[in-house]
Order: sequence, then structure tokens, then C-alpha cells
Amino acid sequence: MALPDTEDFLSQTGKVTIGLARLLLRYRQGERLPRMVDVARRLRSGNGTVQEAFSYLTRAGAIVVAAHGAQGSILEQVNYPLLWRYAGNEWIIGSMPLPYTLRYEGLATALYDRLEASGLPFNMTYQRGSLSRAEMVRQGHYHYAVMSLLAAEHLVERYPELAIVTSLPPGSYVSEHILISRLPREQIRRVGIDQTSLDEILLTAEEFRARQDWESVPATRLQVLDLLREGQFDAIIWNREGVGSLPPTLQLLPLQGEERLRILATQAAIVALREAPVYQVLTSIFAPEEITTAQREVLDQRRLPRY
Repeated sequence: MALPDTEDFLSQTGKVTIGLARLLLRYRQGERLPRMVDVARRLRSGNGTVQEAFSYLTRAGAIVVAAHGAQGSILEQVNYPLLWRYAGNEWIIGSMPLPYTLRYEGLATALYDRLEASGLPFNMTYQRGSLSRAEMVRQGHYHYAVMSLLAAEHLVERYPELAIVTSLPPGSYVSEHILISRLPREQIRRVGIDQTSLDEILLTAEEFRARQDWESVPATRLQVLDLLREGQFDAIIWNREGVGSLPPTLQLLPLQGEERLRILATQAAIVALREAPVYQVLTSIFAPEEITTAQREVLDQRRLPRY
């Protein structure tokens, strides 16, 4: 990925090119661009310098702009990762759950592949709890976060500044959620919930929606089975693939809440700040079909995880 020399970008044209790249990152491919005079005014530069910046980005392969007469100019093609670099940006940083199941390993591998193919430097972090990951995005510490589509839709409704970059098919996040219980279903009263997991919060509320005789108990993922055995709570909702061998005192029960919510909780989604310059970059990188294909190859053990 060839970028201009530092000396070039110390020039006025170079500075305007950086500003123009940052401006264009906010436009979708196929969208009409502002008039040249409006761009120049926004960048506090002359029309000629802005035209040079457009030409520079075009020659570099970052954009293709086509004039459509009275309709103005259309951003016909965009290499968003390259435009991101010309805008003076470097790393793409995101977060997903710790890959403790093969399905998560497949998802991590797929995201790694897509980021590597973009040519941008990147760092993938692993953090438990969709609420924690989403908050890191809202605060600007991460560019994106991976979570279930159930959690993503809930958070986007709660925080309008967030948006879903892409969503994946059922089974791309988890195979299913189940209830681990030490008691028969009708005797469950105290339900453990990891307060950082929006999936657990929402699915538990739905599972016991018709009952008034239950209460939630804060639980941590590291101690859940021990706490269950000790009777700190009666049951907890969990990722089926994350359950190993259980002692005979515990049992797995299928969820009985609304099917639509249960399916949404199995689908992976990526969220980012709606107005962030990186949003279109992420949209171009995280193509659902490529992610799904790579994840399936790992799940079918046709390739080794790499992340």
C-alpha cells in the first residue's frame, strides 16, 4: 500500500488530501458528493488545491469519482482501507468474546482473515460481556465490538450513536443457549446472571417472564458451576458449547422463551459508532459471506484456527 512521502504531505496539497480523505470516509459508495466549492470551504482551501487532492486520491486508487452533470459528482468506487490510511489513520482495534469454543475460534479466525486482507494494521482483543465491549466502543477505545444480534439490536435502540456494521446467520455466535439447573424447572427460584452479559439478562427475563416467584443473583463466569453446586442460585442460562461435563446434581434444560429472541442470541453481529469515520471501513472489511465461509471451515475442521 503505497503512501506519499512525508515531504509531500507537508505541502498544502498534502494537508488538504488528508482532510479530503477524512471527509470522504463518511460517504457510502454510490453517494453524491458535495460541490467542489463546498468541499473547499469546509477544508478552508482553494478549489484548485481540492481538485489536486481529488486527483491524488484517484491516482492512488483510493477513489473513483464520476461527474453526472447537474446531479453533481458520484463516489462510484472506494477503497475504504486505503482511504483510511490516507486520512492519517493506522490501527483498527476491536473486541470479541474469548474464543473458548470452536465456534468462537472460527469467528475469530474469520475476522482475522478479513482484517489481514484489508492491509491495515489491527489488534483483536478478547473481553467478556457484551455490555463491557459496547461501552468500550462508545468511549472510543475500540473501533468495533462483536456480540450477539440480540444484544446488538437492544444496544442500538438504547444508544442511537451505535450502529450494526454487519450481522451473520443463526448459529454464527453460539449454537444455542440452555438452562443449567440443580432443580426441576418448576422449583427454580434464584437465577444466576452475569451482569456484564446482555444475552443472559435478556434471555433470563424472557424465560421467566410469566413467573413472579423468581429473583436474579449476580454470578461470575469463573465460578458458575461451583456456585450452583453450593446452592448460591438454582439455575443459570449458558452457551451450550461452553458446558463441559456436569456433575450428576446438575441438569441441562432447553429454553422455553420466545423463539425469535433465542435465534437472535445465536447470531453474531458487529457494532461500531454510527458517525465514526471507521464505520464505512468496517463495512467494507467485514463481508458476511466471507466471514461465514471461513468460520464454517474451522467448525468442519477443514482448517486450523488462526487469530
